[in-house]
Amino acid sequence: MRKVRLGASILALTGLAAATAPAAMIVHDPTSYVQLVQQAKTALDQLESLRTQVEQGRRLVETLDEASSIDDIAALLDQGPWRSALPNSDVFGASQTALEDLGDLAERTRQLRQDQRLLEPDPENERDQRLEASGLRVARDMALSERLAAALAERDGALASMDRALASAPSARAVLDLQAQTALEQTRLANDHLRLQTLQLAQAAEARALAQAEEERTALARRRRMAAYAATFQP
Repeated sequence: MRKVRLGASILALTGLAAATAPAAMIVHDPTSYVQLVQQAKTALDQLESLRTQVEQGRRLVETLDEASSIDDIAALLDQGPWRSALPNSDVFGASQTALEDLGDLAERTRQLRQDQRLLEPDPENERDQRLEASGLRVARDMALSERLAAALAERDGALASMDRALASAPSARAVLDLQAQTALEQTRLANDHLRLQTLQLAQAAEARALAQAEEERTALARRRRMAAYAATFQP
């Protein structure tokens, strides 16, 4: 009887082991290994990119303390002849002579006037004096145009030098300094443009004032002739 029970127990245990054996097995998925490897590679790439960015940031901070070496360009832009090329607007005025407030341009104005002169003015002749003053104003404008053209050519050269320096800037400090100098020069250009517009307005006003004065002289002369005629031929 015991042998029967023992055999039944053995059979029961054997059946139980056979039923639970598949649940205890470990399953290996190759796809999971590939994904883990890819994730690890991505993480390493990100760490390398961060390391590169940190190194670049460190070098950038170091270069900010370096000298920019743009002093020569800044001095050229600050002290260039174009800074004084534009005169004050009061250089134009019908009530003034053409050489007033011209400074070093006065000699060039006289030279241009002498080169263009066809008539030697009579100091006692009012019309000759008006013609001479008009000729001097023309020579003044020509002298101003010459000086502005020369100054702008030099300024273009200085700006070209700044562009070349920016393209080959050795450090971040140099780039920042050159960009700041560029912004400053753009502001100066805008200001010079406004000054030039002011000069053009003053020149146009001078021309209108001269034309008005000439018309008034003509009207006054006509009135005097009419008065003289009336006094002569009317009882």
